[in-house]
Amino acid sequence: MYAANVYTRYVSVILLLAVSVFTKTILKKYRLNPLILLGAGAIVTLLSSGSVVFAVVLIIYGFFLKVMSKETKLDIHAEMIIVKYALYSRVYKWADMSNVVLKDGILTLDFKSNKIFQSEVEENETPVDEKEFNRFCTEQIQNCLSFYQAVNNNKDK
Repeated sequence: MYAANVYTRYVSVILLLAVSVFTKTILKKYRLNPLILLGAGAIVTLLSSGSVVFAVVLIIYGFFLKVMSKETKLDIHAEMIIVKYALYSRVYKWADMSNVVLKDGILTLDFKSNKIFQSEVEENETPVDEKEFNRFCTEQIQNCLSFYQAVNNNKDK
C-alpha cells in the first residue's frame, strides 16, 4: 500500500513539473482557460499530497498571478488621463502634465513633478495617428496653461 502511494506521488510530481514547464504551449495548443489548468493542478496536488492546504495555496497563487499579470491600461480623455493598474487606478489632470508624447508605439507621460511614465501602445488594439494624438495632447496642456494664467491674471487685478 505504501509503495503504491509513493509511486502515485512521484507520478504526480513529474506530471505537475511537466505541465508547469509547458504551460504556455498547452494553453495555446488546446485553447484552455488557465483556470481549468490551475484547477487540475490543484486536484493533482490534493490527491498526491493529501493536503487541502497545498491545493488552496496553489489556487490562491494562481489567482494572484492572474490579477497581477494584467497589463496597465490608459484612458486619455479631454478632461483627464486615467492609468489603470492591476489593482487600482490613478487619475491625472492635464494640469499635472508637462508633456505627453506618443512616438514609435511608446506613450510617455512627463509630469511637472519630474516623474515620467512610459507604456507600450498596442497598435492592433487601437490604431492611433501619432501626429493627431500628439496635437490633441499639446492642445490639452496648452488649454490648462491658458486657463491657469487667466485665473492668475484675474487674481492680480
